[in-house]
Amino acid sequence: MTHPDDSMETTEGTGGASVDVHEEPYANDRYPYLRALCSSALRQTPLIGHIALYTAGFCDFTVDVLDDQVSADTRESYKNAGSHITAHMRTFDESLAELSTGEMMRMVLESGEVVVFCGRIRRNQHLVGMVLPAEGATPEMVDDADRDFFRLVTLIRKQFDLPDEDPGGFHDPGRPSESPPGRAYLRYVGALDKRTEQAATICADMLAPDMLHYVAYHRRWRPVFSVDVLDDPDLDNFRDVDPDLRRDLYEARGRRLRQDTARLAHALRAVTDRDFSRIVFDVQMGALYFHWLRPGDFVVGVTLWQNRVSDAEWRLREVIDAVRPLLVPTGVRGVGAGS
Repeated sequence: MTHPDDSMETTEGTGGASVDVHEEPYANDRYPYLRALCSSALRQTPLIGHIALYTAGFCDFTVDVLDDQVSADTRESYKNAGSHITAHMRTFDESLAELSTGEMMRMVLESGEVVVFCGRIRRNQHLVGMVLPAEGATPEMVDDADRDFFRLVTLIRKQFDLPDEDPGGFHDPGRPSESPPGRAYLRYVGALDKRTEQAATICADMLAPDMLHYVAYHRRWRPVFSVDVLDDPDLDNFRDVDPDLRRDLYEARGRRLRQDTARLAHALRAVTDRDFSRIVFDVQMGALYFHWLRPGDFVVGVTLWQNRVSDAEWRLREVIDAVRPLLVPTGVRGVGAGS
């Protein structure tokens, strides 16, 4: 339930939609300018319906364009879900430290028609945004909302005199790969059937040292194969972690994904009951992507270049489009983390 003394401020959004600003009483109106920035962002980004700021897991304020008929309990459920998500992001940040690719600064969770963005403002402060069910929303529209939300995160960071870290790699997107395909390293578990071997070859051919560096396929939550260009000389700057160890760490992250998604699904249970179709862990040097083909079967992608995070994910989508007919039998339900 919301507190009876919560303050609420309403302004007009795009097309006359109201923007309700809820301020938690313990925040003592510490961030009026940040609230204004978030309200302005909602007016300009119609796909995002809810934004909240959290400090050490506690909500400072929420901003939303939810229908006036939405109950206080529903708003409270969104706020609580955001608090749990920030806690999970801090946990994932700690677990990724051994990769030596910097702090986690952006997380994207896509589940059905709901997309959740979580961005790090400061070490103990996060901004959460939610794309709520929207008819006809395309991946390109979600990508635009992603870009707009993390532009807001960067703008808020500037209020604390913190640098622009380019979360999402959106500053200069759309550049084609300029390096020839690297020599790919193949790792597999057990013998590969012909169709899976073809899929591995396709994945290897679409890697590039200046864009997408690692792709793995997991079936029933277990690794089947991975291909990478981590030994390429263009990636020598990342050799503080040996390529073989990096492969082991990425494989281990994939093996833990079943437990991770169960925890995340529990955190978002009041917001969506759909399986995850996409998760992104964006660190200061690149990102890890998890895209599901069908329940229990997913593809992992990695780039180590921060300015290529957006481009590398679009390349990964091309990879998935190419291998899906080989890895997902006709007539089998696709997409979703599942059980």
